[in-house]
Amino acid sequence: MLEHLASKSHYCFLDGFSENCIKVFMDDFTVYGSSFDACLDSLDRVLNRFIETNLVLNFEKCHFMVEQGIVLGHIISSWGIEVDPAKISIIAQLPYPSCV
Repeated sequence: MLEHLASKSHYCFLDGFSENCIKVFMDDFTVYGSSFDACLDSLDRVLNRFIETNLVLNFEKCHFMVEQGIVLGHIISSWGIEVDPAKISIIAQLPYPSCV
């Protein structure tokens, strides 16, 4: 089981999974792998576990096979983690200070 969730009984459906294929934050899950095939294998295992434990996913909130996505307000891709421009657009539009 994922070590940091060991004491949380509502995450017991994750027993047997390690942190090398799934990351969990609150109710957000990210499944990944070192290659495309490894990612598909991990996704298959996780989705089958959801079926076994009657866990229902909200299809509108699910994103599969994306090259980049927004996770916890950050843009995540193979290039790394970037700030979401939508989160800083208001700050970027503020006028520069005239005195410091």
